[in-house]
Amino acid sequence: MRRPRRRRLHEPALEHGPRPVLRDRRRGDAPPSQDGGERKGGRGPDHASRAPDRARVDLVRESTRLDSSRKRFVNAHETYRRDSRCKPDEIIERSRIISAVTPLRIAQVGLGAHGRNWAKRVLPDIGEVELVAYVDSDPRSLDILREELKPRPEMVFESLKEAIAATHPQAVLNTTALPGHVPATRTALEAGLHVLVEKPFAPSIGAAQELVDIAARGALVLMVSQNYRHFPAPRAIASLVRDASLGKLHQVSIDFRRYSTIGPNGRGRHHLEDQPLLVDMSIHHFDLLRMILGSEPERIYCEAWNPKWTGFNGPSTTVASIAFPGVVVSYRGSWISAGPVTPWGGQWSLEFEHGEIFWTNRDDDMTHDKVVIRPRGGKPRSANLRPMARTGPWGTITEFVDAVRSGREPATSGRHNLGTLRVTVWNENVHERRDPSVKRIYPDGMHAPIVEGLRRELGGGVSARVATLEQPEHGLSEEALAETDVLTWWGHAAHDQVDDEVVQRVHARVLDGMGIVVLHSGHYSKIFKRLMGTTCALRWRSDPGGEREVIWTVNPAHPIAAGIPQPIVVPHQEMYGEFFDIPPPGELIFISSYEGGEVFRSGCCYQRGAGRVFYFGSGDQEFPVYHQTDIQRVIANAVAWCGWTAKVNDLPSARQGKSQRNWYM
Repeated sequence: MRRPRRRRLHEPALEHGPRPVLRDRRRGDAPPSQDGGERKGGRGPDHASRAPDRARVDLVRESTRLDSSRKRFVNAHETYRRDSRCKPDEIIERSRIISAVTPLRIAQVGLGAHGRNWAKRVLPDIGEVELVAYVDSDPRSLDILREELKPRPEMVFESLKEAIAATHPQAVLNTTALPGHVPATRTALEAGLHVLVEKPFAPSIGAAQELVDIAARGALVLMVSQNYRHFPAPRAIASLVRDASLGKLHQVSIDFRRYSTIGPNGRGRHHLEDQPLLVDMSIHHFDLLRMILGSEPERIYCEAWNPKWTGFNGPSTTVASIAFPGVVVSYRGSWISAGPVTPWGGQWSLEFEHGEIFWTNRDDDMTHDKVVIRPRGGKPRSANLRPMARTGPWGTITEFVDAVRSGREPATSGRHNLGTLRVTVWNENVHERRDPSVKRIYPDGMHAPIVEGLRRELGGGVSARVATLEQPEHGLSEEALAETDVLTWWGHAAHDQVDDEVVQRVHARVLDGMGIVVLHSGHYSKIFKRLMGTTCALRWRSDPGGEREVIWTVNPAHPIAAGIPQPIVVPHQEMYGEFFDIPPPGELIFISSYEGGEVFRSGCCYQRGAGRVFYFGSGDQEFPVYHQTDIQRVIANAVAWCGWTAKVNDLPSARQGKSQRNWYM
């Protein structure tokens, strides 16, 4: 008798049993499924590949050592999963290096079908970890776990807090479904534990940012499991892209095709998800793009849809165009394709100046990947794929343990998955060096409180650098702008000293997608006038001591207005008044009023090409406006909006009701 085929971790669970795949849905007969079955009650395919059974090598050696701190014996060499191309002596040596240390105590939370696969097939192979607790709030999942793994009763819990208190783990493996990612991860981090959480990281950027901030405050490792990185093929392709032996890469095409039907036991959980393809599957391919190209996407256009005849709740097929610096990616993905199925990693074609690289697979196991190099006019050849001791989730957990022990940030940390908004704060920096009155207010330059506000409001989601007029190329070289997602601009006394070539460079980057926030007297800068196409002239008054400015929010639901009081009162400020010679704003967020009776459109949004533009009027150099918390929050919100990372603004605001005179004073 043949042994039944075991499911690989990157395939759907077999709980629905086999069912047909219809290549032509009008015919009744169909060949057996190539997809491995449907999912139910656990994560959908996590698609984490592993070496086949024939590539499994037991390297348990007779030598053991006594861990005196725990009074138990630990194998010096553990059962080890390996790539089928690894040599035994290579594995033994790597195992010796990795395993001969005290294991990391881990509690696992989330024991649906996918979580149990981690518990049964991955963690037992990793000698660097000791599983001390199993946690799931669903008693049925725990019953299945008890039947399959037969853990000691004192290791099983329905509450993560109780498990932490009873077993004292050092880290948590979070394999819950997406709704459990944030609460379980937060509980672990607040208990001072490192966390490895399954993808997708969190249901929203705001929730992800919260977790990143908690981990940063506690100096804890927060890592997202992106197991497709841990295979030889994508790493070899990334190396070929960096080496540029075929010249400059300019185009990538990716196809992912599967046919996921409803099984005999009903729909799997991925059929019920809001984004069963983009969030649950395509995220693997998008993460591989970031690793292979070594950069972040600049623009994305995506259409996702779901035909009425499918069993999915959300979009089951998609087409996307993704622009990276110098590279355009064409992506097609489908859970409902009638075409030949692709490997879980997809089929890739990378077009270079002098040839093509093609990545495919002879079956569903990513350890059987094949990378073919096709030089233009030359003979195709297979790329040399360097063996990896541990692949897929085995490689992921190894990376996590190493990051915890070394204190380094892993490649797929929560911060890296969240993405960091790269901001350049540009300041003329003339008044602060020339005028004693300004230097007293801004001893470190006006840019200093702006940067302070960005870091306080946006936390780990932003990295800020400062550029000033006196620097070479005003600190705005092509390289610097290429590394800038959003530019803030303050200028006043030296508009004419800004080099026209730099203005052209900034203008081109805005059209290409960089955001820009122009502050106060920057309205008369070369770059703002060029973006607006008008004189940008206005009325102004600068009396000694200034006058009160009241900034009224007229679009309270806009992300830039999030958390902003109604109104902001600036005690001392220069007056700006209408008429302000600018095009009608795409959206008007703020209107300012002054003691003299003037009003001014002080918060204006625009779109120029692919870039967002925001003008904010408050902030004269003679007054400490940029030290004011509410003003800093406006600037931070504007930076997030211009960088396309702003949160939805659903905060309550005072929008109606009778008001007494001077109620805001």
